[in-house]
Amino acid sequence: METDEENKSSKVHQQDKFGEKWELPYTLRNVQAAYDSLKAGNLLRSGEVEPQLQATHYYVRFLPKDSSDWAELLKDTNIVLTEIPWDREVEGEGGESYHDPYMGKNVPTWQYTKVPVDYQFSNVKYEILDELCILPEFELSEEDDKEDIEDGGNLRIQEVPSFGKQLQMAALRRAGYIKEDDSTSALPLRSWLSKTLKKLDPTWTPKANIRAWDDLLGKYIPLKGVKVYINHGGVWYYRTTDEDGYVKFPTCVGPVVYKIEWSGDYWQIFDDYYLPAYYSRSGSNRSTWNLDISGGKSLHYACIHRAAMRHFYGDNCGIVRPYFKNKHKISYFDESDTGSFNSESLYFSYGTYPDIKIYGKSGTNYKSTNLLTKTAMHEFSHSSHCLSVGYLVYDYTSDYVKEAWTVAATYYLMKKEYEELGAGGNLLNTIKTLYAYQKYDSDDIYSPLMLDLIDNENEKILLNNRLYPDDQVSGYTLSTIQKCLNTANTVSAFKRNIKANKPNGVTDAKIDLLFKTFEERWKK
Repeated sequence: METDEENKSSKVHQQDKFGEKWELPYTLRNVQAAYDSLKAGNLLRSGEVEPQLQATHYYVRFLPKDSSDWAELLKDTNIVLTEIPWDREVEGEGGESYHDPYMGKNVPTWQYTKVPVDYQFSNVKYEILDELCILPEFELSEEDDKEDIEDGGNLRIQEVPSFGKQLQMAALRRAGYIKEDDSTSALPLRSWLSKTLKKLDPTWTPKANIRAWDDLLGKYIPLKGVKVYINHGGVWYYRTTDEDGYVKFPTCVGPVVYKIEWSGDYWQIFDDYYLPAYYSRSGSNRSTWNLDISGGKSLHYACIHRAAMRHFYGDNCGIVRPYFKNKHKISYFDESDTGSFNSESLYFSYGTYPDIKIYGKSGTNYKSTNLLTKTAMHEFSHSSHCLSVGYLVYDYTSDYVKEAWTVAATYYLMKKEYEELGAGGNLLNTIKTLYAYQKYDSDDIYSPLMLDLIDNENEKILLNNRLYPDDQVSGYTLSTIQKCLNTANTVSAFKRNIKANKPNGVTDAKIDLLFKTFEERWKK
C-alpha cells in the first residue's frame, strides 16, 4: 500500500549529504543468517530445492585516475556506477552531485557498483568492499510488473511465494530494510512471514512523474525518455519515462531509493569533465516520486536532455540523426561562455574529453531554459552535419557554412519542440523573433542564409529594412539542404549544390540575389 505522494523540486545547486551507514540486505553474511533462521524455524517446505548460498557478486568501488580510466569504465554498460555509496542513505532534499571530500576537486571521485564474481577487472584502481549473494528470485522481473490487486484495502498475493522469495523477505527484514511498526517488529519469523503472506503490506509499486520548468511556456512540462533508477535491496534497476514523464517499476518488497541519471543510448551528460550528471531523491521511500525540476543544475541537464531526445528520437525535420559508435559526451559547466562542438573528440573518442560543451551562465546570470535548449540543439546540429558529410569534409568546411546550417536547423527544431508542447501563434512568433529574423550587417558567421532558403518571407520587404537580405527564395527543406552540404566545404560549393537541387519556382538568379548579401559581407 503506497503512502501519500510527495512533491520535490530541484531548486538549488547542492551536494548529497549522507546519513548513517546501513547493512546491505544481500551481503552473503546477511543472506546466510536469514537462511539459517528460516531453517531453524522449520520453514523449508518438503521437496523444495534449497538454494546454494555463495557469493554471486562483489560490491566494489573504482577510482578512475584520469579520462582514460573513465572511458574504460564506461565501456561496460551492464554496471551502474554511482558516486553515492550503496550502503548510505541520502539526507535532506536530495542532491545533484557528490565528491568525496578526501579527493582533489578536479579529479574523479570513487564510483560504487556491483560486478559478477567472474568480472575481469582492468587496470582501473578498485576495492572489493563486500561479497553479495543475489539469487535470481531476488531480482525484480517483468513478471512482477502487474497492476496492484485490492483486497479490503490491502494488497494481497495470489500464490505462496517460493523459498527464495521467503529468503529475500527474511534478508530484507534482518537488514532493517522493511520498516515495521510495534505490531510486527516483535513477531517471530514464522508469524511475521505468515502475516506478510496474508496481507503483504510491504509490497508496493514504485512510480515516478518527472517534469521540468520551461521559461517560455511559463509552466512545467513532462520529460520523456528520462532514466529513472531505483535501488532495491542494494540492486539498481532503471526504466525510462514515457511521453507524460511517467514511469512504473515492478512491485517491490520494502522501500527504494530513487535517482535520475541524465544519459541515453547515444549520449551522457557530465557535470564538468568527470562526474556523470544525476539527481537523487533523499532517503529510502515507499511513495511515488513526483519531481518538478525548477532550478539548479538539474534544470539545465533537463534542457540538454530535451535537445538530445529531439535529435535522436523525436521529429527532427528529416535531418540525419547523429548516431556514432561512441556515446556523445556532453559536459555542463556552471560558468559563463557559449557552447562548442568538438568533431575530433567525437570521432576518435579521447577518453571523457567532451564532444559538446554547454555553459549555464551568460555573464553572472543563468541562461533561460529556452536558450539552454537552443544551445544544445545547435551543438547537436553540428554533430548531425559532421556525421552526414564525414569528419574530413566537416573539418575543412567553412565556418560560414557550418553555422548557417545550425542556425536553420536550430530554428526549425525549436519550432517543432514548442509546437508539440502546444505553443500558440503568439509564442511561435516569439520563437521566430528570437531565432529567425536576423539583421545581417556584419561578417557574423551566424547567418540566416539557409533559413532563408526554406521560409517564404522576404524580410527586407516585410520589415522595410535594407539590412535584411533580399530573400526571394523558398521551398527548400532541411533534409534537402543537408544533402547539399555533401562535398560542400565552401560557400560557393554549397551554392552550386543548391542550384542543382532547386524546387519549383526558384531560379539561379533568385539564388544569386539571396547569396549576394552574404558573399559581399564575407569578402570584407
